[in-house]
Amino acid sequence: MYSSALATALSVLAVTSAANIPRQVANTTTQIAQLGGWVECLAVRSNGHLLATRLDVPELWTVDPTTKTTAKIATFPNALGLTGVAEIAPDVFAVVAGNFSTTAFTIGNGSWSVWKIDFTGATPKQTLLKAIPEAGFLLGATAFNNDTAFIADAGNGALYRISITTGEYEVVLQDPTMKAPDGSFIPEGIHGVRYIPQTGSVFFTNTFGSTFNKFDVNRTSGKPIVFSGVTTITTKVETPEDLAVIEGTAFIMSLNGGGIFRVTPDGKSTKIVDVTSGSTVAIGRGTTDARTLYFANSSGTISAVSSPL
Repeated sequence: MYSSALATALSVLAVTSAANIPRQVANTTTQIAQLGGWVECLAVRSNGHLLATRLDVPELWTVDPTTKTTAKIATFPNALGLTGVAEIAPDVFAVVAGNFSTTAFTIGNGSWSVWKIDFTGATPKQTLLKAIPEAGFLLGATAFNNDTAFIADAGNGALYRISITTGEYEVVLQDPTMKAPDGSFIPEGIHGVRYIPQTGSVFFTNTFGSTFNKFDVNRTSGKPIVFSGVTTITTKVETPEDLAVIEGTAFIMSLNGGGIFRVTPDGKSTKIVDVTSGSTVAIGRGTTDARTLYFANSSGTISAVSSPL
């Protein structure tokens, strides 16, 4: 979420020295695009193209990793920038918009909304689903089913559920593990969020809490299974931001850790890719890139690297 200058300033918070971080060298990183500004989140479409949200401007971009071509496909009104993006139904995405200043690092309370962008027609169609004025700081997004998205509220330490058909929404869970600690630089708690339908598990990061967590929900209603509670998987990844999860293994972008960490289900973490000012990571979904991590940073660079998943 932060510029390289701020990342340097925050590095004094790091608990684990680089010398003590387990490492596994990944294959060579390849730059595939430079969007010229802060990329906050990535999503991978079924055609292999990437969707990239810009935090410094309210723009959604498309990137073809094969040809390395880019194009702006949508601009969102009444917002300074975009955060989360997730595919909810085939080629239908939820996009989060709101006011976060990438220069003053201030959050516009009451400014947050969720949009739908539909690529199933001849041209993309964007629709405002719902403004959520009580939200503090909406960030990551993930699909629950073909009609419902989970949206992280980092400011209030909560997770929302919203229908992309009706726009109806509610708080699924508000928990201390989702809140930023008192005295944090900004109130940024729960950030990246991923739902795994096979297990009914919701995985999430807490950026300034420096935790990676999960809880289970009812796979029909999406409501938490209360007796399971929230489980902290690891506290060893500093200032974790966005994440991707496959087969129970998470790939987490770390700000202070300066890269992508692989975290196994038993909580063991290994740094596999060095990234400066990283913000987001996603996994390819095609036959040729199923083992590829796509990632981006606050300078607008989008890159790819093959990794043992």
